[in-house]
Amino acid sequence: MFIYYIILNYYMDDDIKIYNIVIKHDKCWTSYTDKNYHDSLIWKENIEENLSALRYVSYKGNIKNLVKSFKNSYNFNRIKFSTSNIKNNYLLSMKVPYEDSSIKKITMGGLSLIDAEVSDGKEFYYIAGTINAVKSLNETIKNDHTIHIALLKEIDNRYMFSYLPSRFLLNKLTLIELKILKISMQYGFFEKPRKINMQKIADIAGISKSRVSTILRSSENKIFSILNEQYT
Repeated sequence: MFIYYIILNYYMDDDIKIYNIVIKHDKCWTSYTDKNYHDSLIWKENIEENLSALRYVSYKGNIKNLVKSFKNSYNFNRIKFSTSNIKNNYLLSMKVPYEDSSIKKITMGGLSLIDAEVSDGKEFYYIAGTINAVKSLNETIKNDHTIHIALLKEIDNRYMFSYLPSRFLLNKLTLIELKILKISMQYGFFEKPRKINMQKIADIAGISKSRVSTILRSSENKIFSILNEQYT
């Protein structure tokens, strides 16, 4: 698979290793999640000092109360949950300030983000980079009183595939599916009320409205069917 090809290429340089880092981020939306909450990052983009992201969520609690808790406790309003026909599974579209995000700190200094998850108030990352870049990240986090490291360890090359999560959606979604999801996210299709309709998405992508509809249904079915296997 493509992501594995990238990872293996990293190992052509002995200085590049893969690390697992788990953090607790106070005063961040993730700190308001509970033991019933788990999500996986599907897509992200930095736009005008904001971090836009699409996440797959598995949550067994009351989703409306969770959203209310986010909005009452954390200073941002751009958070929307889209329901699916699979119980307790959602798509979360959000926009948060990039400057204070953990992802900015994680990816600075030459580190590459492989995967990101949130579970029970903690943020889980798999990253690739040199030991010096990781040490620099460690110092940066230590100097930030809102972030606390729960775990930071190098993954042994021999066992890296058993550690890496299996939810690499980039291997499951086609290029056109990724393109349509990105346009939909960027222009507010998942927001309520929607800021863009399928016809406008079709115009931007240069395809028909009916094909956009088919692609979005296909993408959603893939996302929920693949990821639901991890939690059933």
